[in-house]
Amino acid sequence: MFCCISVWHVCCLSTGIHDYCSGAAMQVPETARPRKKRVLLIDDDPSLLAYATFLLTQAGYQISEARDGYEALLLVEERQIQSDCFDLLVTDIQMPGMSGVALLKQLRMKKIHVPVLVITGFLDVVSFRELQQMKYLDILVKPFKSVELIQYIERLTIPLRNYPAEIEGTGL
Repeated sequence: MFCCISVWHVCCLSTGIHDYCSGAAMQVPETARPRKKRVLLIDDDPSLLAYATFLLTQAGYQISEARDGYEALLLVEERQIQSDCFDLLVTDIQMPGMSGVALLKQLRMKKIHVPVLVITGFLDVVSFRELQQMKYLDILVKPFKSVELIQYIERLTIPLRNYPAEIEGTGL
């Protein structure tokens, strides 16, 4: 069983997602439609945010957006206070203001533990080494296919036993 996602309204030139540029409808398997998980998308590219929000909302996720690391940090802290935490963060690395790596360091320093998917078109050696040391983090390099984004998100939002206990003392 499939659901159909129309992507006619999305500009494909700068998003890094290359399988929807034809304007054709994309098939998303019903298995990719989980119960509503809360995902925070963090990127300074408005077209990528718009497309990813559309795609993931259609796939059954509850989406919030931030345009930089500072905005994301405020949203995550606000949700922590309300006990309505995000199930996953999807962040770019290169952003004005606070970078994705700086955001992740701030979250770990504040002992806010949440799985993270890093999406990036550029990853320097230093950032890559820092990211490799973090648990419950995956990296998706642009350009990527829509189905890849959904697969990464599905994998990272699978409930983990002892998640906070497993990462205590790991420097995350």
